[in-house]
Amino acid sequence: MCSIRRYEDLTEQNDFDIRIDIEDLRSTGIPLGKAQLGLYMDEHEFRLEPFQIALPGGVVDAEYFGRYMEQGVDTELNIRIERLEYGGLLRLLDPESEARGHAYLDTSLVSRVPDASQLVNRLEGHFDLLIIPEDIGAGFLDLWASNLVFALLPTGSDSRKKLNCLVASFDVENGVMIK
Repeated sequence: MCSIRRYEDLTEQNDFDIRIDIEDLRSTGIPLGKAQLGLYMDEHEFRLEPFQIALPGGVVDAEYFGRYMEQGVDTELNIRIERLEYGGLLRLLDPESEARGHAYLDTSLVSRVPDASQLVNRLEGHFDLLIIPEDIGAGFLDLWASNLVFALLPTGSDSRKKLNCLVASFDVENGVMIK
């Protein structure tokens, strides 16, 4: 049995540089698109680049970098999703789902710390999310965020009220999301 307890144990005598290209990405036989994954790791660095999933309804791009240096740890995470149609993905989880719409995400987070246990506490960057649902009534949000979003929407007996979009834009400072 192999037991790796620390990052250093894995990378002390091993370097990895792996690239995986998937031309026909499927889930339970359903074609989803294609994907690329690059993984690099050595004694001082870990990179997940590229991480890209090209779906019929949009593209998810992400990259992660982590570097161990004398003065500590330096990490960076970037995720971009532009006009991802999410209805088909939700139907993979629930074939009866009628939800449709588009999602956008732009986030960039960095952390530079003397010790890896402090990564989250020193996180800096931004997190921007836009969801444009199609044909979703305001009552649907009853399940979201302990009714926070629902509380902000007009209520009443008019069930024809529709949710046009959901926007969240935060700066991240010292590990805390702020408006």
